[in-house]
Amino acid sequence: MRSPHGQITTIAYPEAWGTVPQNVSRAGTITGLYIDQRFVAHGFVGLRGSLAGFDVPGGGTSFQEGTSPVFNDPSNGVVGRAVDSQRVGRAFLREP
Repeated sequence: MRSPHGQITTIAYPEAWGTVPQNVSRAGTITGLYIDQRFVAHGFVGLRGSLAGFDVPGGGTSFQEGTSPVFNDPSNGVVGRAVDSQRVGRAFLREP
């Protein structure tokens, strides 16, 4: 992640094979997704160093399924896309 002042910060979700930050709210809260060893996507939200993972109910748990947050607002509401076990994608809103 790059700050407005040009400082680069690495964000890595613990034990993830990949971490993809998607948005930083004006309050500084980060949301994004991480990929586990089975290539399933999981969401996260929080401050750097204190990230909390989450999965959308009904989201798939196999290869290329799961929870993919896209945006968070200042109150920490998160929107994104979840792919279920039938590979059907649906939008979600996670309220704080």
